[in-house]
Amino acid sequence: MRRSLITASIFLAMCLAASTVSAEEAPDVIKLKKDLVIAKKMVVKDVIVVDGNLTVLGRVEGDIVVVGGTITLKPGSYTGGSISVVG
Repeated sequence: MRRSLITASIFLAMCLAASTVSAEEAPDVIKLKKDLVIAKKMVVKDVIVVDGNLTVLGRVEGDIVVVGGTITLKPGSYTGGSISVVG
């Protein structure tokens, strides 16, 4: 199980690193071994959380990936891409 989490994390990090980022785009967020909260007025692009939980109150314009945790979408939150949860 641990090997699968590490492999998935590395693959996702490589995919995000390959994307082109312009100054107008929202930032990507990667959090390892900690919980993450996207605040109400916060706008981000892609989110990866490994070994932690994600709570979304604001906007995620891109994809969300959580490995080894849970996702909580609060009322008024927005997700523009796909959501994947592993483990």
